[in-house]
Amino acid sequence: MERPYLAEFDTPAGNLWVAALQWPLAGGALLPREWWQVLRVAAGIDITLRVRPIPDPVATMLLTSDRRDSVIQLLAALDSQGGVTPAVRAMDTADFDAFVELRSHTFHLRVLHDGYHRDGLHLACDFNLFSNWIGQAYTDEVQYQICLRAHSTDREQERRVRKYLAWLDLEQPFTEPVRDLQRVLSQRLLEPTWLTDEYLLFKDRQQRALWQARMSEHFSATTGRIGFEEPPLEAGEYTDYLTIGYHTARDRDGFAAVPCEAASTISNEEVLWLIRQTFAKDSSQQQEAAPEIFISYASSDFAQADAVRHFLESRDHRCWIAPRDINTSARPYTEAIPLAVKNAKIVVVLVSAAANLSEHIPRELDLAVEQKLPIIPIRLADLLPAGQLEYLLRTCQWLDLFARDRESALAELEARIYSLQK
Repeated sequence: MERPYLAEFDTPAGNLWVAALQWPLAGGALLPREWWQVLRVAAGIDITLRVRPIPDPVATMLLTSDRRDSVIQLLAALDSQGGVTPAVRAMDTADFDAFVELRSHTFHLRVLHDGYHRDGLHLACDFNLFSNWIGQAYTDEVQYQICLRAHSTDREQERRVRKYLAWLDLEQPFTEPVRDLQRVLSQRLLEPTWLTDEYLLFKDRQQRALWQARMSEHFSATTGRIGFEEPPLEAGEYTDYLTIGYHTARDRDGFAAVPCEAASTISNEEVLWLIRQTFAKDSSQQQEAAPEIFISYASSDFAQADAVRHFLESRDHRCWIAPRDINTSARPYTEAIPLAVKNAKIVVVLVSAAANLSEHIPRELDLAVEQKLPIIPIRLADLLPAGQLEYLLRTCQWLDLFARDRESALAELEARIYSLQK
């Protein structure tokens, strides 16, 4: 293997070594599965993925570490996979600068989860950029970037999480829905996760303002209903951190509160879903047929919901799912949802702990009941529908998507849909 070129940068965390790779996304997955098997166990490496969907879909990956040898060893491990993708590695300074160049996209939105306060106390909500961007028409030249760092809870952090959960139960701060959301978020940290740093990158302020307004509208109609005014977004301008894969949590001296840290993580399943996404040149072409299936879900279950959507649409069942079909329509959220349910023939709802806390899922199911539409509940975990969902789904036969083979579960879902269409 030719000796790789590594760029060196001086940051607040000390010297960082960065390798850059780039490859076309002509309908293929964002990241080859073979590469992910290597990357997911790489210790001390930040993995940054950037997607430029138009005019020609291109992926850029930055591998960043404060140890030069670690990056070199990881590149060798990727090479050992036998060229599973036509990736080109930056071999000199000119290549590196060309791969990471972002001067044309000088404005960004960044997720910042520790900005909420209630009565002097920190709290968080569930929000990410990929669920607002993946699946769009990609008619705008907007780039998406995510930095991932493997995160495992040590004994001290586990103690902090359990102490926080006990405090929620004992003191009962906030309103009940907000308190329940803090509990759901915090429990994430008891499992292996990925600490994330997400950006959307734009060419001008107007483009950024348009996307920010879209996300704010969707947010206010969902999470905003329980008391969060705006999505946790920071609007900024160009920073060198974007071009070197610098994870802004690298030098963070702890998060303000347990749920803030938890909200900044995504699960292994969500990362796997993300890297499986495909980006083709014709991704801007939208299906014109009316939606057959309306998918209802809590925002934290987006990856699972979109996986269901992808499975059904791969079998020619046209689906309606937010925010994809809201952001590509001219109607506001409050008009788009009722119209989509009215035009649908079947509603699929994902049931989870987060869904039981949702304010908007019961409203969507109420509309479905009014239209006398069949409802298929899919349980994501071993729990029963609660609150309003318990009443709305009491006569429905659910389907489990946990503790079984996913493909067989989705095949059963499709069979159920066929039986309802007869």
